[in-house]
Amino acid sequence: MLIKDSVGLDITAPSQEAVSAHDDLVVCVLSHSRAAPQMMARLFEADPQSVMGWAIKCFSALMLARSELAGPARAAALEARKSFAERGGTRREGYYVRAAMLASHGQWTRALELIELVVSETPEDSLAAKLSHGLRFMIGDSKGMRRSIESVVSRIGSDHPYLGYMYGCQSFVLEEAGEYVAAERVGRKAMMLAPQDAWGLHAVSHVYEMTGNAAAGIQWLETRKASYAHCNNFSYHLFWHLALYRLELGDTAGVLDLYDEQIRNVESDDFRDIANAASLLTRLELDGVNVGRRWDEIADIAERRVADGSLVFADLHYLLALIGAGRDQAAHLLSAHLGTDGERSVEQGRVAAAVGAGMSDALLAFKNMQFGEAAETMTRLRPDLLRIGGSHAQRDVFEQIRLEAVIRSGQLDQAEDMLLDRLAARGGSNAFAAKRLARLKRSGTRNERVGVLATALMAPQTL
Repeated sequence: MLIKDSVGLDITAPSQEAVSAHDDLVVCVLSHSRAAPQMMARLFEADPQSVMGWAIKCFSALMLARSELAGPARAAALEARKSFAERGGTRREGYYVRAAMLASHGQWTRALELIELVVSETPEDSLAAKLSHGLRFMIGDSKGMRRSIESVVSRIGSDHPYLGYMYGCQSFVLEEAGEYVAAERVGRKAMMLAPQDAWGLHAVSHVYEMTGNAAAGIQWLETRKASYAHCNNFSYHLFWHLALYRLELGDTAGVLDLYDEQIRNVESDDFRDIANAASLLTRLELDGVNVGRRWDEIADIAERRVADGSLVFADLHYLLALIGAGRDQAAHLLSAHLGTDGERSVEQGRVAAAVGAGMSDALLAFKNMQFGEAAETMTRLRPDLLRIGGSHAQRDVFEQIRLEAVIRSGQLDQAEDMLLDRLAARGGSNAFAAKRLARLKRSGTRNERVGVLATALMAPQTL
């Protein structure tokens, strides 16, 4: 039978208990709650044939981007289709079923077309809006993210129970578009309406990162820990942001403490957690910080993922881990896999061919001190790097490597201009750029400094 959910949409379910469980699961998804698995179990206990439950389970598995979860994702999509065929369902539920089937076979763009039909026809369905937002984030479609969420926010009423979470998504797309004042304003509004909106909290954190306001970022996160105490491993990412602020202020001891006590206190093999760790250790080493044996445990995980091929963003961070730990054979093997289709979906295969393979070659070139080659390749690929997904802040680790490669290759006039641009873009406050500009200034005139700096930067330095 059809029962109304918390936003007034029809759900095919046997009881109000099942619909209540569905509503609670949606809130878990919106808030990145670690209680989501328990809520999903509760939903299936109340309704083993829940079309929405099986669709959510499918997308949850796919967004973990691990090859061994492709089978369970397809199985969940098939269960959704079977249930829909046996007991029927709404037009909206049918869209979810078809989207899950397509996504489980690697056709994310076509799946998104169906999710967007849900968004278009029923903007009050915040699960569809969040799903579109998350999938587009993973495939680097920032314009689509903005178009989708702004259509939702403009059409739902001020009394919508999940409006705060939608504002959190809008805040993030505004930040990624460089509209920082608006992003902060909307993100703060999100937090007022939905205090557990970790994504909105995260969006404002990005604003402070991209505008060079580390002190405000620390205050923002340190005073709002209650807003992410409920989170799943997304809390590790928020502590990653806190670590970036501390790195900006030169507190490397504080960064390493956060790494050990919060970011990698659990040896998770989620690709997002590996990305947090690998990018942070890379940033530290670029600044000459000895990170000890911290590379080893994430490199162990990366070695098991060499041929995974689920997501290029993940592969490039696995490669950082392997390079950092000196696992040369595994690093070259992963790079070789990026250069072939392998088991990749068609869409990720295109990303690998366009960006991933070249980036992996450049990272290996940098590791082998072939700085000119690394700088040239990364500069050529820079306009397309968005295609790997993630945020500007996450992809910035590759930009830092590129800038370092330009400096170490002796292209110092170009490096100075690039660093000045970076400093200006971040409100005149960016430790990475400031340190390197200071080194350029200390090295003397442009004619004199080329050989001096290219040699000096081969070893860790401090200012």
